[in-house]
Amino acid sequence: MLLPPRPRRPTRGGRLRQPRFGVATSDERRRLSDGLRTRLASQLVQRQILDDGYSPEVRENVLPFTLTRLAANTCYRFAPPFIAIIAAESGGFDVSIADIGLVISISELAGFLAPLLGNFVDRVSRRLSMMVGLAGTTIGVILMAVAPNLIVLGIGLTLLNLLKSCFDLGMGAWLADHVPYERRGRVVGITETSWALSLLIGVSLLGLVTAATSWRV
Repeated sequence: MLLPPRPRRPTRGGRLRQPRFGVATSDERRRLSDGLRTRLASQLVQRQILDDGYSPEVRENVLPFTLTRLAANTCYRFAPPFIAIIAAESGGFDVSIADIGLVISISELAGFLAPLLGNFVDRVSRRLSMMVGLAGTTIGVILMAVAPNLIVLGIGLTLLNLLKSCFDLGMGAWLADHVPYERRGRVVGITETSWALSLLIGVSLLGLVTAATSWRV
């Protein structure tokens, strides 16, 4: 047997008390509105970068890929422009510029291991290869920042050069898996802007930080 609904009690003003279930507060409504605007703005940027002819997964990831590669390329391109500061006595290693140049040149030899990295990327998932690349890049940058001598600096630079390539290969393989070859040029072109922007914006910002504090920061 169904019971009749319980009557609502009137408030002091004589009005019936309305249930509060499911009613959002002003702060909650504001947060929902801000989140919705942020999401709509993000979708608008994604659609301006790539049209609806690309899959949603590609449109959602091309901007994070580009920004992540921008940060990695900035770390990679930082050392050569500031070679004199790294070699200097104050905050550096108190060695000649030629010594730092030799360390950088030796670290560049890690590029010859790229074929081995390619085999690694083919054996694991694209996501894992990119994660390994970013983790190795981070470790390399930290080693460079805390390096007490040129040997540790060289190890950090080598890790940075080697494992940044691992991220690049993983990202390129992911794009090849998800973007048809006849539409791949635009996506690759967008991600490649990270190389130019890393010097124009990234290294320039690091130069300001170096001038204000130290290159190790």
